[in-house]
Amino acid sequence: PDRTPTETDTIDSEHPPEYYVSKPTIQGLLLNNDRLTVVVAGYGGPIIQNLTYRPALYNTNSTRVLVYSTEVLDTTGELVKVHERDVDGAYRDARSIGDIVHLVTTSTMDVFSAIVYPLSRWNSQWQDLDDEEYVAQATALARDELVPTFVAQLVQDITGGSELLPTLARVGLWQEQLSESTNVEAMVYASTPAVNTYTLVASFNMSDDSTELGVSLSGVFMPSSWGYTYSTPDMLIFAAQSWNFFSFLGGTGEATYLMGFALNGTTTTVPTAVGTLPGYLLNQYSLSIYEGYLRVATTIQSFWQPVFDDFNGFFTPIWQPTTSNQVVILDIPTTLMDGGEPGLFTEVGRIDNLGRPFEVFTTMRFLGPIGYAVTFQRTDPFYVLNLTDPEDPGVLGELNVTGFSSYLHPINDDNTLLIAVGQEANETTGRILGVQLTLFNATNATEPSVVQRHTVEQDTNVWSSSAVQWDYKAFRYLSLGDAVGLVIIPLYISSWNDRSQNFDGFLVMDVSTSGISQRFNITHAQGNEFYGCYYNARLGQRSLVFNGNVTTLKRHTVLSTDLDTGEHTWELEMPRPANSSELCYYW
Repeated sequence: PDRTPTETDTIDSEHPPEYYVSKPTIQGLLLNNDRLTVVVAGYGGPIIQNLTYRPALYNTNSTRVLVYSTEVLDTTGELVKVHERDVDGAYRDARSIGDIVHLVTTSTMDVFSAIVYPLSRWNSQWQDLDDEEYVAQATALARDELVPTFVAQLVQDITGGSELLPTLARVGLWQEQLSESTNVEAMVYASTPAVNTYTLVASFNMSDDSTELGVSLSGVFMPSSWGYTYSTPDMLIFAAQSWNFFSFLGGTGEATYLMGFALNGTTTTVPTAVGTLPGYLLNQYSLSIYEGYLRVATTIQSFWQPVFDDFNGFFTPIWQPTTSNQVVILDIPTTLMDGGEPGLFTEVGRIDNLGRPFEVFTTMRFLGPIGYAVTFQRTDPFYVLNLTDPEDPGVLGELNVTGFSSYLHPINDDNTLLIAVGQEANETTGRILGVQLTLFNATNATEPSVVQRHTVEQDTNVWSSSAVQWDYKAFRYLSLGDAVGLVIIPLYISSWNDRSQNFDGFLVMDVSTSGISQRFNITHAQGNEFYGCYYNARLGQRSLVFNGNVTTLKRHTVLSTDLDTGEHTWELEMPRPANSSELCYYW
């Protein structure tokens, strides 16, 4: 629905402007054949500020989808825009399966402004009432005015005023999933709302040539807006992360709420499966579907334990540190339950207690019937997991090495040779020393080994990092044969004492079982350019290979480099704005 503000819109005095209104930014690019889908976020703030009413959902109408044809350019040499459409919610992620795009957004419900604040006991309208009068009048206000008004506005926000609702799961879906405890007092500090966020999956065909882009919508209310997305051609999983009471902890710990949407082109995106697990995911690679089962890797790092205070007469939450890493295998329901309710992800197997005390997952990869996991505190246990039998998974092999891995990438056909990008670390203290590449060999799964290692630097006065450690699309592997290839990664080096050692660019490495060596580096910024004011709009760290040349994008420059000689073939520096006030991002 289009909610572009009009000239007659005014700002609600009860809804003041935000302190900061973000500018639209590109969040996703999806390319298939001659169609490019661009996902742009950042429209919601200005639109909401110009509404004459307070929406029930934050982030209303904040994501815009633009579809371009790359087959021909217009007369000015620009891409031809085929479609433009707004989608409600804050962008979370997107997946494309051929021409079909599945876009995930979330919108947090503004329950505080609509219900909680007006009913707060400290408000002036309640101050002259005793407790019995307050409860009676507040209950009547909520029942007769606040809740009906909020629900009506919520429906308006979801439907855009049309009669057509998205495919919706039951609002109270999570109520039975939120807690296994019947002790109300013990759950006082475990109160994750069952209805906190509206999660929307918008599906469309980017090759649609009709006048208006057709979009299929499916929505569900969830306890949290933050999470990770995983997708296969048949199912999309959104894993939201929040808190929940778990009896085995005796308190409230990190929890992951799983929602599965069945995919069938763009015509059907149905909420079909739901589940809750203790612990948080590390990233999207902590999820995998294989032969009808969902594999999930989670870590519990702490929980809040309610302890009764005899002196004050109420429960007090006490923070308790703990560490538990586990891989859980869940059966995926194939049909909806009675009444069209989503089925339940059912646990069939698990591996508990991966890692030593206080170690956490630093990387996870599920590759068919095998899984690879790394945990770290001072050293790096590298685990090979046997997931062949979902009901009896286990650890096949373990290898302890220094440092840790943040990303694992297979480089041979049977996924037994993996290149890892991470950090070297002091074996005794766990202090991080520098970016490191490691080639693991799991051909003998019971005795995995390190074939080769290369550390970029280990100077205690120097800090090095690679965006690959948290942004896996920054990694590039170019195969040159069986288990032989090039690894291209962004690299940042900063010296406390000698600015001439600073580096900001990319590293091109030759990788094989015979060795890991640096072919050359690509400099995007000189060491003396590190400290200054730069434009906030900056390019993501990416590398693309075309016809023997690698094109690297970073910050404000694009470079093309010959992969054989290391010589630059061309360079493009992105323009900076004329308004110097926008040049305000310090490195």
